Amino acid sequence: MLFKRSKEIKPKEISYEELINLMKVDHCLVDSRGRSSYAKFHIDGAINIPDEEFTELSHLLPDSTDTPSVFYCKNVYCVLSPNSAQKAVSLGYKNVYLYKGGVEEWIKKKNIELPQMNEPGKLTKEQFIEIYKRKDDEYLIIDVNDSYDYKIKHLKGAINYPYGYIITNYNKLPKNKKLIFYCASGTRSEDIYYFLKEKNIFKDGEIFYLGASVIFNGDKAKIV
Repeated sequence: MLFKRSKEIKPKEISYEELINLMKVDHCLVDSRGRSSYAKFHIDGAINIPDEEFTELSHLLPDSTDTPSVFYCKNVYCVLSPNSAQKAVSLGYKNVYLYKGGVEEWIKKKNIELPQMNEPGKLTKEQFIEIYKRKDDEYLIIDVNDSYDYKIKHLKGAINYPYGYIITNYNKLPKNKKLIFYCASGTRSEDIYYFLKEKNIFKDGEIFYLGASVIFNGDKAKIV
């Protein structure tokens, strides 16, 4: 299925307070992140339609195109919910909303304390920067954003294996180096990490993901 981007119709961005009010009426709340991220935490009442699987799972959207449909993902840097919301508009949905604050803002506003998890493959901002600055040949840094986004901006020295490519070609990933995955918000990279762990083709200490967002101001990258 091809989705045409409309220049006239865009999803309406809403705040946390507006989302709370919208949730008081009939609505559809969609988490656009991958399955592993959704399983770890999601907003109550949300269904999971990963952006990468939108075509296959679009039947889960409301039958009525008038039903308010709200899409969210991780944070303001994440591109998954904006992508999915625009696809919903292209399908003819008339009341499409985008909660860009995502789960990070929701958790903060609700004062939710998530249980501490042992995540040996998760790199902090500081750990990633230390490895990146060393230019260590032991590691291969992989950008899992779409090829289009990679061409526009990416970390110097990183190669591009888009999320969708890895899902269908995971056996072709290099095995001679330790792999570090990153993306714009940390969502896709986290999902790829857990996807590969489930496939059991890498041992502990062979794959990692950056648990932070990578944003660009011109050619300069910032990890937040």
